[in-house]
Amino acid sequence: VPTRIEKKDGRYYAIINSLTNSMYLLIYNPVELQLLNAYWSKEHIEDMVSRLVISCNTEASLDADQFISHIDFLTYVINGMGLMRYDLNTEDSQAITDKTIMSNIISIAYEYELIDNKQSFYENADSIISREEAMVILSRCMEVCKIEAQPDDENFIKCFEKFIDSDEISVDLKQMIAHCIKSGIIYGDAK
Repeated sequence: VPTRIEKKDGRYYAIINSLTNSMYLLIYNPVELQLLNAYWSKEHIEDMVSRLVISCNTEASLDADQFISHIDFLTYVINGMGLMRYDLNTEDSQAITDKTIMSNIISIAYEYELIDNKQSFYENADSIISREEAMVILSRCMEVCKIEAQPDDENFIKCFEKFIDSDEISVDLKQMIAHCIKSGIIYGDAK
């Protein structure tokens, strides 16, 4: 679950932000990925792997230039929000397959209103997610987590000015995408 460590009066404290009523175990799991040294995202990816948001069997399985599928992105979001649960209604752990885990992830996302349509998501699970689709999911996550960053009308237009492809954004999704940009969750440049 989202956690930060603070030091106060010489003692360390874990601040745990949970959306569920659960028990937690804190671990220290620093990860350094040499194959990502040339990437701007190295620090962010290492942080997510350290926090077990992203799992990888080998460093080679993490390619910062690779596109990401709908289900992989949703898995990272569900893990990052601390919502993943393994109530797969099976006593035989060998019976848990990738398909049952995917079904669980999609059900959790639907339950928290991160996605609109479970069936459509199943059908497109392995296809590449667009930036627009990812930002819609992130905006919905921010609503669930009560992160406020709604731009006023003047800032709404300005937040898109530096992006050369901003005219490609669906009009009905601009408010959600502006929410992501103004909160600092999404950033970029004119390239």
